[in-house]
Amino acid sequence: MSLDYDLRKMVNRELNFPAETNGDLSGVVQTMIWATIPVGIGEITTANALEFHRRMTMWINQVGPIFNRMTDDGPVPIIPTYNQVMAATGLRTNASPKTRHKFWKDFERAYFG
Repeated sequence: MSLDYDLRKMVNRELNFPAETNGDLSGVVQTMIWATIPVGIGEITTANALEFHRRMTMWINQVGPIFNRMTDDGPVPIIPTYNQVMAATGLRTNASPKTRHKFWKDFERAYFG
């Protein structure tokens, strides 16, 4: 199944998340889009932004990065801040929703094997 996303409801997306020099979406936005799968939250709202950020940060720090920014010293993981998640309110994907319990079970399986 493809991961579809909709950024139309994000306020000031171009201002908050300018495109990369090659025209691609910013790495921060791409990270949040792809994070919706392991996080299990398909739409970022003001009500769930903190939970989204907690799950995403935990996943990235413990399981591994979703996206990296390439530097002269090698790849650096992109870890969106809480303020960036709040600025992405309205981002929506078709990722399957997960309860907290389901997220923790998946996290445990991915981290501990």
